[in-house]
Amino acid sequence: MYDFLKQLIQLRHDYQTVLSEGTLSWETDDNKNIVGFTRQLGQTKIFAIFNAGNTNYEIPTSIDISHIILEQLYNNHIIQPNGFLVTISNQ
Repeated sequence: MYDFLKQLIQLRHDYQTVLSEGTLSWETDDNKNIVGFTRQLGQTKIFAIFNAGNTNYEIPTSIDISHIILEQLYNNHIIQPNGFLVTISNQ
């Protein structure tokens, strides 16, 4: 738990401007209990997706996950129940 909290604090520190000033857009898939958001500022985009369901969720290949900065219960394009993935991209 300590390591996870350190990662969250580091994430907030490294990307504070994008997370606090970037435009925010929400995405949901109620049928699969998936929620995600994007924060974007200039060319930097942070995307987070959370699986609140009780089944695995396969991330669509259209989503760029090449730069994962934080994840839990994630493996090979699959987010397990109660897992999440946070990515960053510079367009």
